[in-house]
Amino acid sequence: MYLIKSADKMSETEWAREFQADGVSLQRAEEERFRAESNDQVSKASASQTSMWKMAQDNPEQLSYQQKCVEIATVQEGLRKSEERYRSLVEATSQIIWDTSAAGEFVRVQPRWAQFTGQTYEEYQGWGWLKAIHPEDQLLTAKLWKQALANCSLYEIEYRVRRYDGEYRYLSGRGVPLVEADGKVREWVGINTDITERKQAEAARDSALAQAEAARAELQGVFMQAPAAIATFRGSNHVIETVNVEYLRLVGNGDILGKTVREAFSKSEGDALFELLDEVYRSGEPFVGKEMRVLCDGKSVCSQKEGFWNVVYQPLRDAEGKVYGIMTHAVEVTEQVRSRQEIEKKAEELAHLTQALRRSNQDLDQFAYVTSHDLKAPLRAIANLSEWIEEDLADQLGEDSREHLHLMRKRVHRMGALIDGILQYSRAGRIEQIEAVNVTTLLSDLIELLAPAPNITITVEPGMPTFETEKIPLEQVFMNLLNNAIKYVQTPDAQIQISVRNREEYYEFAVTDNGLGIAPEFHNKIWGIFQRLEARDKVEGTGVGLSIVKKIVESRGGRVWVESELGAGASFCFTWSKQPPARFEP
Repeated sequence: MYLIKSADKMSETEWAREFQADGVSLQRAEEERFRAESNDQVSKASASQTSMWKMAQDNPEQLSYQQKCVEIATVQEGLRKSEERYRSLVEATSQIIWDTSAAGEFVRVQPRWAQFTGQTYEEYQGWGWLKAIHPEDQLLTAKLWKQALANCSLYEIEYRVRRYDGEYRYLSGRGVPLVEADGKVREWVGINTDITERKQAEAARDSALAQAEAARAELQGVFMQAPAAIATFRGSNHVIETVNVEYLRLVGNGDILGKTVREAFSKSEGDALFELLDEVYRSGEPFVGKEMRVLCDGKSVCSQKEGFWNVVYQPLRDAEGKVYGIMTHAVEVTEQVRSRQEIEKKAEELAHLTQALRRSNQDLDQFAYVTSHDLKAPLRAIANLSEWIEEDLADQLGEDSREHLHLMRKRVHRMGALIDGILQYSRAGRIEQIEAVNVTTLLSDLIELLAPAPNITITVEPGMPTFETEKIPLEQVFMNLLNNAIKYVQTPDAQIQISVRNREEYYEFAVTDNGLGIAPEFHNKIWGIFQRLEARDKVEGTGVGLSIVKKIVESRGGRVWVESELGAGASFCFTWSKQPPARFEP
């Protein structure tokens, strides 16, 4: 209730009713009345101050009343200024300052709340402000607010509030009750602070900590499960700070953490290790031991009683570069050392075998040469003798005798060709000189050398490669396949086609003819030595050509096959590596 009445003595009820009749809220009416009465009393007090002393002699009681009025007006002016400072502070701060009724409801305009949430007074009045809270936070917010109201206690909470642009922001809320002298709550006042950035920073920090912890746990797991013996020693006394499972298995002692090297190991072991660690610690230089021989004493878990280890003692330095400890890393290489020793032993044995094989091949070459010479000499004599007989007895020989002599010379020639084929077959697997080979040129030279009959057309498809390989063996393969095709194409319009397919690691060549063809049941048989499908009197040949092809190709990692049906021609195919073979000449 106001202490000073207005000049027209209007009551509070009448004052409020008049403002409400004009559509003004009760709260605004109270504010306007407060300002009007304050200004009225201040001006009255100022006007009457000059006559105050005159009235004192005539009416002392009136003077006392006027003095009180002046004092009250002064107080009210101070309250007005204080309220103005409060409202300016509310408008200037970025925080949301609010107040509610004793029942916890918004009953007055909350400018900062409206500005932040975009809610109108009609939307947030009463408990309507709760609708701006995130749905997941509404239940807890209402619960804590009701508890604070019921207990007249401090209200504190962090929740998400929908901003005017639809984004949810984290706010911290804090409210306190204002209590009258009789203990009743007059109203609640509070403040909300946007803590979204803090929450985001905390989330980023928590995420970074979680990632760091996960990385640490992963690193710890790797450290403990590493297939190497790892340990760290700290300080000049070399206190064992960390060890992994493999290191404990190696030393055969699980109770070493926190102990110095001399405390953890026997005197002989500890002294030797201490000297090594001392040198690394003092010099700051790592120690690297390769294939160090270790004798296991039965306590440690070694693969053998005598083992070999690669060991590194690495100094550990702080941020200033000062050595504060040492890390050791040891990997057992016993199996590798044993394997290398075995390989070295086998290599030595192989060298002896290679030398023996080289001598054997030389002897075989010599034998083949001598045998070829010794076998061909009588054949040449027989051929010459048949020619001499035919020349000397030309007038006395009949047709049958002449035919027999011709047949004998033909078979002598076949026997010579067979001996040459056997010699070629024996040399088929040997590595020849590596050189750049233009396959198109190679085939052109072969075709010119073979000089096929006029009715035979040999076509080389474009795209033949040029690559580093053995020219002579590849030439032998094509020579035998072309010879074979020429012999078995007996049609007036014989066609032979040479093609290639470029595969990833090799070339796939094919020699295709439109000759007699081969039944499927003979596709494997034809590659054997001395195997023929036609009688010698029908098709001339030794039966070793295709076997030479097979041996040359397969000795270089390739394969051979035939695609054919009886009466439908044949395609003889083989693969040839793009990489030249490793040269190994026994």
